[in-house]
Amino acid sequence: MYRIFDLALDSDIPLPELAQVASAPEVIRVQEQPRPVATPVQPAWVQHWTDPRGNTYFSCGKLDDGWLLRWPGLVDFAVDITRQRIRYTRLADIPAETLRHLLLDQVVPRMLGQAGRLVLHASAVQTPDGNCLLFVGDSGRGKSTLAAALQARGCTLLTDDCLMLSRHAGALHAIPSYAGVRLKEDSAECLLGDQFTAIAPDPWTKKRRLIHAPANGPGTVPSYPLGGIYLLEDPAASHEVHGVVEKTVGSLEFLYLLGASFILDPGDKALLTAQFRLAGEISRAVKRLRSLQYPRRYSFLPTLVNHLLQDTPACTTGAGD
Repeated sequence: MYRIFDLALDSDIPLPELAQVASAPEVIRVQEQPRPVATPVQPAWVQHWTDPRGNTYFSCGKLDDGWLLRWPGLVDFAVDITRQRIRYTRLADIPAETLRHLLLDQVVPRMLGQAGRLVLHASAVQTPDGNCLLFVGDSGRGKSTLAAALQARGCTLLTDDCLMLSRHAGALHAIPSYAGVRLKEDSAECLLGDQFTAIAPDPWTKKRRLIHAPANGPGTVPSYPLGGIYLLEDPAASHEVHGVVEKTVGSLEFLYLLGASFILDPGDKALLTAQFRLAGEISRAVKRLRSLQYPRRYSFLPTLVNHLLQDTPACTTGAGD
């Protein structure tokens, strides 16, 4: 079995990104179903993602006994939250790296989010003085690049794509999915140097993956008190920015934090209400919740890293603050 977040995956495919564990209080079973996922009734589709040309590259629908997540021409995942089970069917000769990426970075986080956990699309590092910093944003906003740049300056990389927020001992803690970073070719070349050619790319995302050995023992669930959350602004506006711009989060940015969560059904009102309340608790508890904009140039990264390391708050995020 393999640990992800605070639970384990009992998987029929190797998952080298994850630490192996002998047991866990919560286990999700992952199994291949060679034949197409049986859908006698057409799924009630709740999500369709399309590329700029209008082609659908991801769909999610409700089944009688769970959910169907489909990447057309690649793979189907049938998710049963009640039975804690994920079944996958390859629709083509999908590369192992792509299959693992979709399972670990999409299917499992969305399954947990739909079950009521708050899982954010975010990267995270722990600074040398113990602060845990989160960077929340959509794909392409620089989460992985920023986390890798901070790691190069002595921070511990916790995750580059998703993490869970949970209450622990009266405080809010971040529980990373797994320690690793996926970078586009130019970012990998700039930040990883000689390691660049040793990192295998995912043929689907065109990103290179660097896996880090878990810092915690195999029986320990990594959990880190929050020191700050930064909401990364749209890079398209960065040409107008000449330095680091931080803004206190208002109502729109607060809703953006909620929108960065992983779920299956964005129309589930009960789930959204519960997550809205938790997001509100986070906004009140975390000492630094800011939006962040900066010039998107590799030459500016040292300045940005200096700013973040010099301006991090103490890790005192009691839920009642």
